[in-house]
This record gives sequence, C-alpha cells and structure tokens, in this order.
Amino acid sequence: MRISKFLSQAGVVSRRQAEVLVRAGKVTLNGQVITDLGRQVNPAEDVVVYDGRRIKVQTKVYLLLHKPAGCISAVSDPWDRKLVTDFIGEQAGKIYPAGRLDYQTTGCLLLSNDGDFVQQMIHPRYMIPKTYRVLVKGIVTPTVLELWQRGVELEEGVAQADQAALLYTETDRSVVEIIIHQGWKRQIRRMCLAAGHPVISLCRVQIAFLTVQDLAEGDYRHLTAEEVERLLALAQWGVFNSNQEGTHGSPV
Repeated sequence: MRISKFLSQAGVVSRRQAEVLVRAGKVTLNGQVITDLGRQVNPAEDVVVYDGRRIKVQTKVYLLLHKPAGCISAVSDPWDRKLVTDFIGEQAGKIYPAGRLDYQTTGCLLLSNDGDFVQQMIHPRYMIPKTYRVLVKGIVTPTVLELWQRGVELEEGVAQADQAALLYTETDRSVVEIIIHQGWKRQIRRMCLAAGHPVISLCRVQIAFLTVQDLAEGDYRHLTAEEVERLLALAQWGVFNSNQEGTHGSPV
C-alpha cells in the first residue's frame, strides 16, 4: 500500500495529513527519508518511522457513539473540556471522530482509527446523509423549508439541505427535520439563524442508516463488518453521483 494510506490506517493521521508529513520529509522508510507519495509499503516487512517511533498498522476500529451535550468532538482540548473520546476509554486505541458535533449538540457520531473511512464519512463529495432533528424559535413556514432546500448563503458558499420537513409546532416553536451531506461548521445552526429561526436544541438522529435509538447518551457500540461495508458502498455510490452531477462540496 502507499505510504500515506499506511499512515492513515495506522491511526497516526488522516490520509491528507499523511501526505503533508511525507512531502515535508518527516517520515522514514527502512531508515531512508521519503518524500514520494507513491512509495509502497509492505506492512509485514518494512520499517516506517515518524516522530521517533515505529509505526505499525492497528486493528481497525469503527464505533458509533451517542454523543451527549457538554463535550467536544476532538481528541484533545487546551481548555480541558470533556472529550467524546473520554466515553470510549483506552481499549479502543487511538481513534478520532468522523466530523464534529458542537458542544451542545447530541446524537450520532462515528469514531474510527481508519483515516480513509473517516474521510469518506465526512467529505461532502461522498454524499453521506446526516439527519438532524431541530427545535427552533418561531413557526417554520413552507417558504422557510423551501429556502433551506434551495440554499442559504453562508461564508463558505451556499448551504443547502437535501431535505427539510416540519414535524410539528408548539406555541412559538417548531420542530423540523433537516438532512444534509455538506457538514460545514455549525451548519444547521447557521442555516436556521439565517432564516430567522435560532436553534433551541439540536440532535443528529441518523447517519445514513445508523441511529442511536438503542444507545443511552454517552454509550457506544462497535459497528458490524456489514455496516462498515454498507457505509463504504454508500460513499462510493455518493462520489459517483457527485461526479456525474458535478456537485463538489467543500471539505469539512
């Protein structure tokens, strides 16, 4: 396998970050500094060293966490806030979240030490749908739903819902379901605010076909091999359709 893929599968960094490290001459292969991204690695025989330590391919781990509010989707934090990885423990090895749910957002979050898998779950060109249930201020009208599906102008460009539906209203609040695949920072909150409906609470209820209905907040489970294969198949279907339609979102 290529050196960048080896580093990502070892859980060192993502594939993209691995390419940066290799180009910068930070990685050695059998004692020699390499900068060629095309160099092949035999995990059983070759010695790869980064940051003074030998890198070995780890057993791949794929987890689904029911993220609670009050923690961040990261593996470290300078302010010592609670991390999503704190719920996993040491047994899972070095893993990192596939994308982010902000501090107060709850729901489905994937974590893995497989860099390729993580990239395919978060990059919009793979079109993995994420479903959010959102409680907002005000009564959402059909015009607002159409606006979200047509697209709202944000700093990065046009933020567009794949689907938006009103579930119910209560006094001066509405509960809506919004499906997106872009995944920009705080995208749902910003889309709702741009339409005049600030978010009160936000939960990601589904990633593709996965839900956390059977998991209490803070609990997680390992994905089955069939679930991983199905997610990767959806990603390949998504990138094919993205290429066919010329729909290339910005990276998360």
